[in-house]
Amino acid sequence: MLTALQNFKHLSTAYDDSELKQRLTALENCQHLHTVYDDSDIKQRLTALENRQDRDTVYDDSDIKQRLTALENRQDQETVYEDSELKQRLTVLENRKDQKTI
Repeated sequence: MLTALQNFKHLSTAYDDSELKQRLTALENCQHLHTVYDDSDIKQRLTALENRQDRDTVYDDSDIKQRLTALENRQDQETVYEDSELKQRLTVLENRKDQKTI
């Protein structure tokens, strides 16, 4: 019968992780094409979109500006302040000989 110490020596072998190290090194050095991040295509597409002139949504307010300018420059006869008649009446009152009513 084997003693515990003899049994331990019999069962124990030297730990050898060289195969694991080789596999780990191979994985670290392996370049997986499906996991390499390459955004150059996205950057090119984004640059193309940024440089493109969108004719559908370009805002052109020149017509509105022209209409607004025309409205601003138009003389509205209904709201024009005309006080020449009042000035004449005031002048008549001021020139009256009867100054008691002033």
